[in-house]
Amino acid sequence: MKRPPPASESSGAADDESLLPLRSAVIIVAALVGAAAVGGLTYLAIWSVPLAVLAGLTALVGAISRLSKWISRNR
Repeated sequence: MKRPPPASESSGAADDESLLPLRSAVIIVAALVGAAAVGGLTYLAIWSVPLAVLAGLTALVGAISRLSKWISRNR
């Protein structure tokens, strides 16, 4: 019977078959929380839904970009 290769030599697939890696999930959740806060505060400040959505989406893109650089893959 053939032995399976050690974990370091495997193809890198997780055993639990998760949809997203933990790093990606943390980045997305943190960015969504920040974007919701920015959108909500913008709405409360200027009472304009389109501008609040635009501010939230801008914050979402910026947060994903920044967090993906801050949270290293090599740790």
